[in-house]
Amino acid sequence: MSLLQVDSIRKSWKQHPVLTDIFFTCQTGKVVGLLGSNGSGKSTLFRIIYGDITCESRFVKVDETVLNSLSLTRKYLNYLPEHPFLPEALKVGAALRCLGRADLGTIFKNDAFLSPLLPKKVMELSFGERRFVEIITVLYGMGSFVLLDEPFKGLGPLIKEQIIHHISQVKRHKGIILTDHDAAEILALSDKILLLGSGYLRKISQKSELIDGGYLPADFQK
Repeated sequence: MSLLQVDSIRKSWKQHPVLTDIFFTCQTGKVVGLLGSNGSGKSTLFRIIYGDITCESRFVKVDETVLNSLSLTRKYLNYLPEHPFLPEALKVGAALRCLGRADLGTIFKNDAFLSPLLPKKVMELSFGERRFVEIITVLYGMGSFVLLDEPFKGLGPLIKEQIIHHISQVKRHKGIILTDHDAAEILALSDKILLLGSGYLRKISQKSELIDGGYLPADFQK
């Protein structure tokens, strides 16, 4: 078992605090769900953890290794950003090789949904197909921990079902931190729920806390 520790994260925009002394942990075999309203700083937090943007304070550690450089961070963490990242002009198989992920060929060939996508150019994929390929690329990366930013956004039920299946598979040996506005999926998938608001992060023990706090409607059933 490995442990990811995120601590002392502070970030301000134009002297306005966005994130204040953020702390949480995630261990392999677990899914941590991050909830928060639009503009609460979820994507910013992910980008800071991954070392994609600077901040006033950042401490990220996996077991005894402090991730204080981009090379170390990318060795231990895989990150799905909100924006597309596959080279559009290449076929999917070639794009995987370009990203250094030729090892994913077996996973794609053995998956009934993914296999037909290999010979297609990335630009020919639908939004859902492209997003699915990106998610698989990140989930099955070499790192022990995965950051998924809005993996379900804009996707239909069939692709969502496939993503949930792969998350369940990868969870067996990795730690996953994900955020999405689909609260039902986050609550169903996660072993621990965190709520980000007003720059602070707090652990949610019961769904009623999200309802009482106004994040979920009173008639939320899932």
